[in-house]
Amino acid sequence: MNPRADESPISDREKAWRCRQAESLIALCGERYAGCRFATFEVTTDAQREALASVQDFAGHLDDNLKAGANLILFGPKGTGKDHLLFSLMLYGVIHDGFSVLAVDSGYRCLPPEPDKPRRSISWTNGMDMFRRLRDSFGSGGDSESDWQTSYTRPDVLAISDPLPPVGALTDFQKAALFGILDVRYRRLRPVWLTANVASGAELDERLGPQNADRLRDGAVVVRCNWDSYRRARA
Repeated sequence: MNPRADESPISDREKAWRCRQAESLIALCGERYAGCRFATFEVTTDAQREALASVQDFAGHLDDNLKAGANLILFGPKGTGKDHLLFSLMLYGVIHDGFSVLAVDSGYRCLPPEPDKPRRSISWTNGMDMFRRLRDSFGSGGDSESDWQTSYTRPDVLAISDPLPPVGALTDFQKAALFGILDVRYRRLRPVWLTANVASGAELDERLGPQNADRLRDGAVVVRCNWDSYRRARA
């Protein structure tokens, strides 16, 4: 995706810093995502084309969407490239808007922001790591539940790769804990970009909890990724 017309020229030092942040993002999310870009998203159907266009349009109006606290929800069956689109959007924020990558739960230490330059921060997690940390918070010497919540409310943008378990719904406790994060972010206009392996909005309500789904949907851009699995097609 080309730079926006309103983007100001940046220094070589800033370009180098953004490239290092992009490397940090890949290290945070995993090497599998290293080649994920809008340009490499495979499009063979109208539905795929529309989904890609929706996320690119979201990126093209990123500053307005961030100021409005607009969430992004990508939902659909497994293997449809939702995380490809999510990572591409995150990378766009790093390269074109200078996002600072903030590690929350991977143990990876990201580069600090350049001094004297305000930055929006972005972090990424997945459901398994997120709730593993919550479970670990009850052990001796670990972070408290309050620390756990703060780590996910602090970034300006929080990207979550499928907060749902592979089978079934979140527990009532997990739903309540997640709502604590979403409610704080909602009130502070701090968006959540999220993928979910569900077939419909009704399934999202059932498995994530209606309160959580309602918080996420309010003012959100919702993109349905409803086509055959790329992985199954290549098997």
